[in-house]
Amino acid sequence: MATLWLSPGAHAHENGVVRIGILAFRDIQSTHQQWSALERYLSEEIGAQQFSVVPMYLDDLSQAVAAGEVDFVLTQPEHYVLLRARHGLAAVSTLMSMVGEQPVAQFGGVIFTRAGRPDINSLSDVKGKTVASTHQNSFGSYRIQQWTLLEAGLRLPADLKNVVFTGAPQDQVVEQVLRGQVDVGFIRSGLLESMAHEGRLDLAAIKVLNRQTVSGFPLLLSTELFPEWPFSAAHDVPEPLIKAVTLALLKITPQHPTAVSGKFYGFSPPADYSRLESVMLALRAHPDRLEHFDARDIVEKYSLQVAGGLSALLGLALLALFKLTRSRRQIGIALRERASLLDSLGEGVYGIDPAGRCTFINPKGLEMLGWTSEEIIGFDQHRLFHHSKPDGSPYPHADCPMYQTLHDGKRRQGEEWFFRKDGQGFPVQYSVTPIAEQAGHDGAVITFRDISEARKADELMRIAAIAFETQEAMVVTDARSQILRVNRAFSEVTGYSPAEAIGQTPALLKSGYHEDSFYQEMWATLKEQGFWRGEIWNRRKNGEIYPEWLTISAVRGAQGDVTHYVSSFLDITQRKEAEEQIQFLALYDPLTHLPNRRLLNERLAKAVAASGRQRRHAALLFIDLDNFKMINDSMGHDIGDLLLRQVALRLRDSVRSNDTVARLGGDEFVILLEELSPKIHEATAQIEHIAQKMLDALGRPYKFGEFSHHCTASIGAIPFMDAGETIESLLKSADMAMYKAKAAGKNRLFFFDPAMQTEVETRAALERDLRQALLEQQFVLYLQPQVDQFAQVLGAEALIRWQHPKRGLIAPAEFIQVAEETGLILPIGQWVLEEACRQLARWKNQAATASLTLAINVSALQFRNSAFIDDVARAIGEAGAPASQLKLEITESLLLEDIDGTITRMQTLKSELGVGLSLDDFGTGYSSLSYLKQLPLDQIKLDRSFVSDIDRNPNDAAIAEAVIALGRSFAISVIAEGVETDEQRAALLARGCHAFQGFLFGRPGPIAEFPVGQSGR
Repeated sequence: MATLWLSPGAHAHENGVVRIGILAFRDIQSTHQQWSALERYLSEEIGAQQFSVVPMYLDDLSQAVAAGEVDFVLTQPEHYVLLRARHGLAAVSTLMSMVGEQPVAQFGGVIFTRAGRPDINSLSDVKGKTVASTHQNSFGSYRIQQWTLLEAGLRLPADLKNVVFTGAPQDQVVEQVLRGQVDVGFIRSGLLESMAHEGRLDLAAIKVLNRQTVSGFPLLLSTELFPEWPFSAAHDVPEPLIKAVTLALLKITPQHPTAVSGKFYGFSPPADYSRLESVMLALRAHPDRLEHFDARDIVEKYSLQVAGGLSALLGLALLALFKLTRSRRQIGIALRERASLLDSLGEGVYGIDPAGRCTFINPKGLEMLGWTSEEIIGFDQHRLFHHSKPDGSPYPHADCPMYQTLHDGKRRQGEEWFFRKDGQGFPVQYSVTPIAEQAGHDGAVITFRDISEARKADELMRIAAIAFETQEAMVVTDARSQILRVNRAFSEVTGYSPAEAIGQTPALLKSGYHEDSFYQEMWATLKEQGFWRGEIWNRRKNGEIYPEWLTISAVRGAQGDVTHYVSSFLDITQRKEAEEQIQFLALYDPLTHLPNRRLLNERLAKAVAASGRQRRHAALLFIDLDNFKMINDSMGHDIGDLLLRQVALRLRDSVRSNDTVARLGGDEFVILLEELSPKIHEATAQIEHIAQKMLDALGRPYKFGEFSHHCTASIGAIPFMDAGETIESLLKSADMAMYKAKAAGKNRLFFFDPAMQTEVETRAALERDLRQALLEQQFVLYLQPQVDQFAQVLGAEALIRWQHPKRGLIAPAEFIQVAEETGLILPIGQWVLEEACRQLARWKNQAATASLTLAINVSALQFRNSAFIDDVARAIGEAGAPASQLKLEITESLLLEDIDGTITRMQTLKSELGVGLSLDDFGTGYSSLSYLKQLPLDQIKLDRSFVSDIDRNPNDAAIAEAVIALGRSFAISVIAEGVETDEQRAALLARGCHAFQGFLFGRPGPIAEFPVGQSGR
């Protein structure tokens, strides 16, 4: 008893071919052409399997399923219901058809005749005619039409002259109608349009009966709609394969070659086929109909249980019911006679009049309900024992199927909830049949039975089945260890089907890995304790040996002797592999399989100690790929990952076998070089040689299919031979050197210099001081005047200064970059905004300054902040500043990223808040004129680089003139900044510029010294 396992997946066929049986409702050849692309797609998508599509007609497909010759089935819904009941098929998805460009998830039936038949115009005209259909079990070409005609009062085949079943394809039905061999044809929706599209049918020759128009359904239709064909799996197909196929089907899009070739839209999750099954039950075509016995089945049921005399008696009772009299008293007598016949069947039977009052009830019904006949006869049955739903909520009369039958005369059956006299509810299976009179409906007969025990039994069976079909493989043997039963997981683990395993012993799985003493000890424990658990190695059917965790329990009878053994086991192959994988992931990068930071640190610690002990240099090289983000953004992360793998291979090939190549993350790699020369200059030369070798290797083109890409890298290096060095300091130093290499132009090597550390420390100190400056409000605003052509002050630009307690006044050039990099620009920019608004509010109250504007610079980070617009609105509102005199200056470079978002924000600032907008440094970037004309700008600032030489450099003069003309064309004012001489001012005036800013008119100064009126030049 020592062997039971789990294989990666048992196949339905040993040759590994998965067969898909597809119902052909047209001819076999065209069906195969339609679905051959699905065969190829599934074979490629699920690489471990080869798929084969096998088109068959209905009876052939039924036989193939019964013989286990197909693994998956695509067929019409009624056929699926029959196969599910007989062979355990399970729907995994539903086909979605394509009509033109429109998806169609449902189908129906068409009832038609020749256009030239004046005697057939409605469903009632079908009575007494000869009808053609493909098959009595074809839902689309017989069953839907049978139901539709039944709803119209015709019973098939009784009310027809004859039914001709042509067999597939359905095209034959159309041909027989057109040739006049039959009067009426039944086909599924879509066939007529397909034949017309193929040029084989003129739709004008066809007359569709009971034509229906359904929103969103573009095909000819005579019936109601039902869900499209289900794609189902055989009961013995492994769950992993079912999941893989289902996922593959759901991934098919309408544009996928498989869908295009198959002329369908795709597949959806399994549809609800309950309505279809209700129709089949009503038509007595459902395979489970004997479980839904009702009054209409009395004759059939009695013929199986009693002699022909009782059948004759039942016939007399029915004859008495419908022929003897129409009076209520006589109907009651007839119904009571009929009920007495049903008593022996163990079902409750009662009758109701048109008002819903009970006219009779049999003893079995009284027994189940706990009432007496006096308490029921003459009373409303709904109020007595059908008044509430299972959850206790009221059950309206209008929803009661018994009352619905009284009103529409339709027969119903299903499951409901009745209540006993003591208030206890219980489930019943019911059938309600109307009593038809010529003048209408004269009541109904209801049969019902208590299905409480059946539900409990079903529940227990489901629980037992679920428990047995667990994820663990299970085996039940007799006392002699002969296998009696295995579950699906057993077959999936071992590869042996139930038929192959039953009758064998667990020695079938013996691997030869363990010695006999192992099994002897196992049996000794099992006999002594009745239980054994442990790890064991077994062999699958394909010969593979694998580990499993096995539990064996002895089952004892009433006398204490062992009657059975139950074994459960788990394939722990994946667990063992996972343990190895966890160990790998702990030390290695999963993408490149290079050592990760943890393993690098371990090796680096050893290298530091060894270099100090052996007095030989080692080195740490920090490598960062240049412009790697651009690769990810332009070509996708998959290509980026491929590049990183190739980089890893090239780096390994560039170093010695005893060196370490590690990946820290992203595009950062670290190289640890050991056993270099004791002499620093020789060690440096060795580092340069290896680094150049790496740069050459990394600089070669990278091939990704049809694409070719060039990539360079920047390398920072630090040699060391001091046992006192720390891992953190070495990595930090190499990292700083790498950034120096990038700053120097990239694609080069830089050695660490102590001055770099000084620079880093200075920057860190500056950041700390900036944070303190925010807390202590050490910033001040300086204003530089902006004037018109007459030197009259129009406004000012607010420029921030830092009043450092130790270093004095610091210009923004020294700290703005650090503020940008650390994010401190957001609170600093907010302070500038609020202070500028407060100054505008102060100016507003003085006549001499009330009209002045005030411009502030807005950083890209601040402008893109989601709260920026709200911040501006709040600052204006709290200060009481005139919004139209606040001018926000944004740089042209900000337009290079997210131009559409920038335009939207600017329009909001302009239209909703009313602030002014100025484009700073215009002409130095790459603005598109198509975008420029969309910007709600008030002003363009001509950059100082074009102003400084405007009176001497024709090119600068031409650019300035073009910018001024551009502003004039777009009705945007232009102001020149950096104006320092009269010659520059004159040249600008000559070209139409009438607003200026620069040292010629005033340097930036404290607010208190700001000139009002004419500038101080």
